[in-house]
Amino acid sequence: MKDLIIDEEAVSELIGAILLLAIAVIFLGLVQTYQVPQWNEQIELGHMNVVYDDFLELKTNIEDSIINDFPKASVIHMGASYPGRVVFRNPMDSSHGTLSINNDKWIRINYTSRTTSVVLREYYEVPGDIRLVAYDGVNGSSEHSTPTNVSIGTTAYNGTYALGILGNDWQEETITPFALTGNTTASVWIRGDTEAEIQAIGFASGSGISRHSILYRLWGTQGNLTETNWINGPYQDLYSIDSNWHRYEFPIGTDWNDTWGSLESIDRIVHIQDNDASPSVGRMYIDDLVISNVVTETVSSNYSSGTISFDPNYFYYQDSPTIVYEHGLAIQDYSSYNYSYTEMEQSLISDDSVDLVFVNCTEDTIGSSDQKTLISRYVDDSSTSVEATNVNITIYTSYPELWNATLSDVENITTTIEGSYLTVSYLSNVTVNVAAKGSEISYSSGTISIATVTPTPTPTPTPDTTPPASVTGLTNNSFAKTYINWSFTNPGDGDFSHVMIYIDSVLKTNTSSQSYNATGFSASEGHTISTKTVDTNGNINSTWVNHSATTSAAQTVTTTYDATDGRSYFKAYGTYSDKWNDLDGGSGGTEATLPSECDTEAHDVSGMSNAYKRLGYSDATGGDSDSKRYINPDEGRGDESTLLIHIWVDETVSDIDQLSFTWEGYGDEAHTLRLYVFNYDDNDWDGGNKGFKDSDSGNSDFLLEWSTTTGIDSYINAKNQLAFLILDVSASEDSFHDYAKLEVTS
Repeated sequence: MKDLIIDEEAVSELIGAILLLAIAVIFLGLVQTYQVPQWNEQIELGHMNVVYDDFLELKTNIEDSIINDFPKASVIHMGASYPGRVVFRNPMDSSHGTLSINNDKWIRINYTSRTTSVVLREYYEVPGDIRLVAYDGVNGSSEHSTPTNVSIGTTAYNGTYALGILGNDWQEETITPFALTGNTTASVWIRGDTEAEIQAIGFASGSGISRHSILYRLWGTQGNLTETNWINGPYQDLYSIDSNWHRYEFPIGTDWNDTWGSLESIDRIVHIQDNDASPSVGRMYIDDLVISNVVTETVSSNYSSGTISFDPNYFYYQDSPTIVYEHGLAIQDYSSYNYSYTEMEQSLISDDSVDLVFVNCTEDTIGSSDQKTLISRYVDDSSTSVEATNVNITIYTSYPELWNATLSDVENITTTIEGSYLTVSYLSNVTVNVAAKGSEISYSSGTISIATVTPTPTPTPTPDTTPPASVTGLTNNSFAKTYINWSFTNPGDGDFSHVMIYIDSVLKTNTSSQSYNATGFSASEGHTISTKTVDTNGNINSTWVNHSATTSAAQTVTTTYDATDGRSYFKAYGTYSDKWNDLDGGSGGTEATLPSECDTEAHDVSGMSNAYKRLGYSDATGGDSDSKRYINPDEGRGDESTLLIHIWVDETVSDIDQLSFTWEGYGDEAHTLRLYVFNYDDNDWDGGNKGFKDSDSGNSDFLLEWSTTTGIDSYINAKNQLAFLILDVSASEDSFHDYAKLEVTS
């Protein structure tokens, strides 16, 4: 030891080793103290996201089990496990959360219900005539003492028949006496075809001088009626005379009591059409009459509910949220105003429906397990449905601000918050379907019942009879020879549906777009567009909005193509023309080679075998030996001779109005030449009848012509190429080519 101490070099090495060991211990301690908790916190955070996804699946499975009557299993991963580490130590191998079920929430629905007790239902559904008696006036006199039989028409609202009231008639029919109450109403469907002086429906009790009645004025050119029993508004002109069926509802109990001071029994229905003019006009129909008593009551329904929540009990993720399923929402609750939640659709409340899924809990706590399976299944259907007004839904919730945020864009409701209470109030009537579906969640310790509350709005607004505004800015947007395009701006009415488009007084279409392209015109034609607007209720704006425009004039640009412009090539075949079909109708022809297949060199005329580079106009007048002629390269001895001509055009095919082709040539002795043009749609040659036959034994000039204004695109291929064929069917005689040209008019 003494030697070691004396050895200074050895002392230095020992001290160095001790220092390195100390540094390693300190480093490992720091990692164990600070880094390991961070690693484990990330594991716990990942587990939190897994559990949140589990709750979203639980929510979906609950809804599916209610809707589809099919059990669904939901797994909640209760534990987060930490990985084993060689050097470092985890204080715990795993962390297990707690699943709590608390019966601590509720939903209340308040509404005023409206139930109907039907007493009389009159369909007028008996074929033939209804026997009516003359109306007995208030003063004891009768209108039309000789009653007429009113025929039942075939334009019924419900069924086949309806009661028709025509001309100048005050009629009434007897019914079983019915005692009025303050809640008695009458609903009826009425259709007006033509207007009279007075058109009305009413109800009466008794006859003679003591008779009472109330009469509801519907239409008529005569002014308001001032007698006690007449009710002019709000029914006068509530709907138009438009040959459509409209539903009226009359509070006859209230109106009778207001008119006569007490309630009686009615025993007559009155139909009035007054028109003293000659000839008498006016027509209306009545169908589907219902007289009923209406009972209203205020209902308050309370539904116990609760929450299913997961408290993770983490060791490292100290600010971890509680995950909650409450009233159909899955929530990560970081704090009372800092949470994440599912999408808007999962709020389950919209302007036209509410599907609140709530749980009726038996309180329980589940913990210390790696995972827990919850089974959702359908139990029963115990729906009840009532027509309701003044509907308010109050939700007791830990998250009123969250609910309010999800409902911020929903129309037809208002929301208010007071502490933990959120109230949703509907602005129009709704039909409330209470507890429409029942289900349950089962787990190891018991079951939880699930139910739904589904108020579904059924709007009952005052019928809309106002048509939308007209279109504006109707103008000619563009035009050509065959079409005119108009544009316009649709009205801003919320119920706007479409525009009726007329061209030259003929209805063409209905459209909701803001333009219309009218086609099928000719050049230099004037045409008028007329529009009417229609809303979603079928109301038509009768004001025409018109605009007239003219198609563009026909252009007569003509371009001539011949061999001098480099846009064509000429290729001749003589005794080898058996490459082509025997177009003369004889035998021995083989499969033709199509013009497009000959065009292997595209537009490179110089590369063509047996092709003329330039075949210009010839003014030859002499015979075979005239030096100005171009002789066929093979004189056709013993077989037909052909000349194939390809011409490329520069025009766009759709702009071409006419194609005209001319070929001039010369032949020895008696001769027959024919002109063909290739039809690419038919994949065959057209025009064999465009031939020239000369029986003269001498020399002759030939002129073959072809022209078309229809089917132009079938004669021009994708390369803008046309193909013509000159066929010489005279064996052992010479034929000569002078000139060929194509004229394109566009």
